[in-house]
Amino acid sequence: MTEKTRDHWRLRWPRFLRSAVPVMVVLLSVAGSLLAWYLNSAAERAHQDYVRREERYVALVSSLRGFNVAGSLDDKAQFLDQLNLCWLYCSDSVIRAAYRFLGTVQVGATSTEFEREQAAGELVLAIRLDLLSRQPVAETALRADEFKILKPQQPTVNGRGDR
Repeated sequence: MTEKTRDHWRLRWPRFLRSAVPVMVVLLSVAGSLLAWYLNSAAERAHQDYVRREERYVALVSSLRGFNVAGSLDDKAQFLDQLNLCWLYCSDSVIRAAYRFLGTVQVGATSTEFEREQAAGELVLAIRLDLLSRQPVAETALRADEFKILKPQQPTVNGRGDR
């Protein structure tokens, strides 16, 4: 390189920086804004998923009262409806715990009062653990044959529930 070429670049470099720095600032600002928007959208989606599951779980737990001795068919029907809707948003562990609970209260089940209460407690615990994890449901291990269309039935003479 000759002296003239070095001087040429030495004179052009500050000029280049003066015009490139504002462009880089704009590009970094746009990139930062897009990243902030994406992270905010992801957080909002996770929050909406959590609220949806929480509402579903509140209705599910509230309708558990339908399975006591004086429980109504309407509460049982609501529980079954909420369980069907749980297939859309809720964790596998909650859905499976709900079906285990229903197995203990179905008409003709030979479960004891303690076993029914234990199954209900396991359902509520599964709900609690799912809500405390605050993890969105991203995948499932449930299979189509695990989904059951159930309808409430009149309880037996001994007062046990149904499925």
